[in-house]
Amino acid sequence: MAKFSSQATLFGLDLAPLWAQVRPLFSQLPLLQVLARWTPPTLVQWIAQDSADKPQQARLRAAQWLGVDAAANFLTTTSSALLLDENSVLQRRLHLPWLAGADLDTAVQLQAITFSPFDPQDLVYAYHSQPSLQGGLQVDMVLVSKKTIENARKEITNSYQLKSEPEIWLPSQSGPILCPGWGEQPRLQQERRQRLGLMLGASVVLALAVLILLTPSLKLRQETLQAMQQTAALTQQTAPAAAQRQALMAQAQDLHTLAPQLQQQIDHLRVLTALTKVLPDNTATQRIVIEGLHLSLEGLSANATQVQQLLSQEPGFHSVRMPSAITRDSNSNLENFVLEVDLDPQIFAPWPTSAP
Repeated sequence: MAKFSSQATLFGLDLAPLWAQVRPLFSQLPLLQVLARWTPPTLVQWIAQDSADKPQQARLRAAQWLGVDAAANFLTTTSSALLLDENSVLQRRLHLPWLAGADLDTAVQLQAITFSPFDPQDLVYAYHSQPSLQGGLQVDMVLVSKKTIENARKEITNSYQLKSEPEIWLPSQSGPILCPGWGEQPRLQQERRQRLGLMLGASVVLALAVLILLTPSLKLRQETLQAMQQTAALTQQTAPAAAQRQALMAQAQDLHTLAPQLQQQIDHLRVLTALTKVLPDNTATQRIVIEGLHLSLEGLSANATQVQQLLSQEPGFHSVRMPSAITRDSNSNLENFVLEVDLDPQIFAPWPTSAP
């Protein structure tokens, strides 16, 4: 399994430990896994140390060995890879609890140091892990010395015309394992650029799909905003008219409230005119009092009963009555009378009214 060092810092803090924790989770993202599978494999010049055959063409993707093609076309290859001989390495299968990321790297490193016959400075190891049927992880670990790798590289460099500095792959029970730090960086960088291109393309397609799906909603939202703006403008334009209408309605309400009171109003002049018309010449009024719809009349007449009858027959005068007995005035020898009369507001209103 490839190991990478990082010099990334933020405000003087080394970000390598943080990346070591995040990288395993980041690599498990579904989108990245899909893009990794979509990334086309890289065709490389494949040389097996223990084979006398000519170089073959292998298909690689990241740290995965996908197989060897029967028909090689080295015109399409830009990288070279060397598979070491099984006799040049030490293999060991481990069973570990379920670990991931830096924890798994640390556990395998301890195992490699424990079982290595090489000096720590000369030790190179790689591993491949997969779930075990017995639970936990099955780890195929391969150990090799740096001197062995350097000698093998010199040997094939002198024997073959290589496309590039060769990658180093180690044999194991689960298949070839990439040995980190030996010529694989150019190929991995190229594959990362391919994945980035795929990611950008997928992002564009996704953005277009989302835009297509949201277009009806955006159009409806735009139409709703326009309708709200038009409604607000119309409300502002009609505000003066609405205020005027409200004022008229308030005035109408006031008139409706005052209507019963206005109906009780009497035009005094019209009442006096009617009395002048009705009362006979031998009658003189001494006191006239009008309160609301009530008329109180005091006077002298040669025939007070006749006055009562005449008023009762005149429109607008109702319930003409004498609250007290008729008396005779000693000076004029005329009858002294008091009349109480109910006035009709329809007849004596301050303004003309239509008949009900």
